[in-house]
Amino acid sequence: KDLLDRWGDQIYRKTRNTMHSLWSWPQLEWIKKNEPDVWRNMTKILFQKDYVRNVIAPSPITDHIDAEGTLLYDPVKNQWIEEFVTHLGLEDGVLPETVASTEVVSKISPEGARLTGLPEGTKVIAGASDTVAEVLGAGALHPGQGTVKLASIGRITCVTRAPSDVPYLLNYRHVLDDLWYPGTASKYATSSFRWLKDIMWPESTYEEMSEAACLVPPGCDGMLFLPHLEGEWAPIWDDKYRAGFIGATVRHKRPHFTRAVMEGVAFAIRAGVEYMRDNGIRFDQIRLIGRGSTSDLWAQIMTDVLNCQIHIPSGTDAAFGSALLTGMGVGLYPAESEYLSEFIKVREIKKPRKHT
Repeated sequence: KDLLDRWGDQIYRKTRNTMHSLWSWPQLEWIKKNEPDVWRNMTKILFQKDYVRNVIAPSPITDHIDAEGTLLYDPVKNQWIEEFVTHLGLEDGVLPETVASTEVVSKISPEGARLTGLPEGTKVIAGASDTVAEVLGAGALHPGQGTVKLASIGRITCVTRAPSDVPYLLNYRHVLDDLWYPGTASKYATSSFRWLKDIMWPESTYEEMSEAACLVPPGCDGMLFLPHLEGEWAPIWDDKYRAGFIGATVRHKRPHFTRAVMEGVAFAIRAGVEYMRDNGIRFDQIRLIGRGSTSDLWAQIMTDVLNCQIHIPSGTDAAFGSALLTGMGVGLYPAESEYLSEFIKVREIKKPRKHT
């Protein structure tokens, strides 16, 4: 609130994102006020991947995309925002230099070789955030190609040629030139499934839960689940929202509750997709990624609820996208969509079923 009172809409105009506790700036303000000893001894701010890289291949820098996550960075000009940095009270040199995600920034050191088993001198690129690596690895390379990630949260993105003007959408640059991937999220996706496992299926596997849910008809015999276990993001934006099973009767058993969670998460993600569409984001194609996409039942439920074809790529995690980034960085192939598409395969296309 203090930051909004001081800077108002300048935050959104300069960063293309809205103030929220998930960004680094308010978190750093909290450290400054509540842990002054930590603040005084701070010499460099690094993201997790940059810290790890700095240990094995010294290079205390970050990439443009992770820098955007601070809310202290201008993603259009690709530079730190001097007024915001000064307001926070950071000294020169504390924030890292920023470079393109594909830039080679260092080589594996002798100590890095010992720790990792990689040959000394191996080239190391700057890298990027997990989300953009997933977007890249999933094959979302052109405007209109979107991703839905069934993971702890239900992350939704869509490739565009410009950032969105909707304050509650997250705006990030793509690793490919002149593209962005605005998006949003539903707060509890596979984490809802994990919660249900812990309280109802403690001795079972996720596969066994899915098999049981397959025996339940769509609609769960009239029971619904609202997956707002600790509030919700798009399109509700209310941390006080709460979850609930609606319509439960004595006829409902554990498999009903299980399928209801899958369906409830799917409808929450659909609400996020519709929120983006209602605000001018065009989805021509949706690619399903994340651990939840490995469940054939959940993937079909997502297809039915979104009522469109769903492409499931072979590479559904950030590791594959990171490998593609590395190939671009060391010059194996150009950072262009037509070259990248040769490496990205779709293992399955699901079509919505008609239910009566």
